[in-house]
Amino acid sequence: MFNHREKLVCLVSGNEKFRMVSSIYKQNMYSGIYEDLDPLETPINLFETDQYKQQKYKLLNLKDVFEADLQEGGCLYIPSYYWF
Repeated sequence: MFNHREKLVCLVSGNEKFRMVSSIYKQNMYSGIYEDLDPLETPINLFETDQYKQQKYKLLNLKDVFEADLQEGGCLYIPSYYWF
């Protein structure tokens, strides 16, 4: 999901894992290169573990992915123009 506006996500209960990528890595997210996808959509699932897909999208560098584990009562700020 591509986010046009900043968001604040807070957990009331449970735990949640978030992965985010800045829009400066648009080319690495393969955004806008497939005709069947909206220009802001990406074929990449940040939680995908399939080795074939990881090899297919070689521009995505896992060092560019910000990961956060949110605990109950915690909040996470998601800046504008991030994929998450």
